[in-house]
Amino acid sequence: MDKRKMCDFLKELRKERGLTQEQAAEELFVSAKTVSRWETGATIPDLETLLKLAEYYKVDIRDLIEGERKTPGENAEAEQNESLHAAARYAREKEKRTVFRLALCFLGILALIIGINALLQAGQREKRLNDTETRRFYGKVISVRQGLYGQTELTLDCDTFEAHIRIDPETRLDDSLKERILAHKEELYLMVLCEYPARERYDAEKRQGIYVYPAYHITEWQKN
Repeated sequence: MDKRKMCDFLKELRKERGLTQEQAAEELFVSAKTVSRWETGATIPDLETLLKLAEYYKVDIRDLIEGERKTPGENAEAEQNESLHAAARYAREKEKRTVFRLALCFLGILALIIGINALLQAGQREKRLNDTETRRFYGKVISVRQGLYGQTELTLDCDTFEAHIRIDPETRLDDSLKERILAHKEELYLMVLCEYPARERYDAEKRQGIYVYPAYHITEWQKN
């Protein structure tokens, strides 16, 4: 079946009758848009509609399918059989087109669902990284280092890991305790409360696990 020839033939048959698309639509009990889509190839009629078109335009259904008038032969029975075969082939091809369109539609919906799900997951991950986390560290001070802009960095031995804590000037810290930390002349156990964006921890993990958490509250802790 040549789809383009069939569409052009439908247009030719309509014009032979001197009908506009709107007039043909009224005669065939369809919309003018449907007639237009048949003639442009946007859609093709189903077999039942094709039979109605063949009857309306007084042509053989095989002529419609092949897009041209055939010269009548001597063997009418053979021509009738060929028309039936052509109709059956048309129905099978129409069914294949429908299945193909449904498959494309399904794949499009699936891709849309996957895309939406990926966007939602990305949004949730971004929210988690932007949230603020609070964490407590308990451990023995094993090193103290002065940083820039009045910052101090201390390292706590928390038994199973070392926590690197940054003490900013705004950190809540008793003056006498601060002096003892800076002096670092005695065994000192601290409880350090850190509040930081989850993104900072995420970025710290990417820096090969070297954590420097900004503290906002430090108190002395008596190890049992």
